[in-house]
Amino acid sequence: MSEDWGLISAKLTNYAHKRTGRRSIDRAQEIAQEAIARHFDGSYAAWDPNKESLFLHLTSIVNSLAYGDRVKSSTNHEKRVTTASMARAVERTASPDATAEDDLVARDFHSRAWTDVRARAANDALVTKLTDLWQDGVDAPAEQAAALGVPIAEVRNARRRLFTHVETVVRALTEAP
Repeated sequence: MSEDWGLISAKLTNYAHKRTGRRSIDRAQEIAQEAIARHFDGSYAAWDPNKESLFLHLTSIVNSLAYGDRVKSSTNHEKRVTTASMARAVERTASPDATAEDDLVARDFHSRAWTDVRARAANDALVTKLTDLWQDGVDAPAEQAAALGVPIAEVRNARRRLFTHVETVVRALTEAP
């Protein structure tokens, strides 16, 4: 049976675009082409035409590739919420040649930022506890999960919420007159 690969590719790209949340048509095309390449690669699961259509087989490959993209995306977001980026966002330390007044301004900014973050997170007990741990120097997700007695996935979600609060507060404080 001869397949119309142009049509299959177009339909598969459309499907991949939907599965990736319509974020990027270019990425959807890459995923569709990778699915077709895997179809012909003997090291991946072979297609059984008696069990499913070719398009259904290719969509299952797209599903796994799209899922992998989502996992990478969430991991990349987690990497952005690091101790260093959190510290830089809140600390706003003065330069080494700063005056005593500059140092005082930086410490005041730090104090106001954490006070405002705590106020924003007041209704979220886990984020409040995470803030305490963070300020005590416990900044690794695994250590935070152990200290709080919750699964690491909950800590990662709380870290995202905390960092959203930090970004909002730092933006408000730096834009304030």
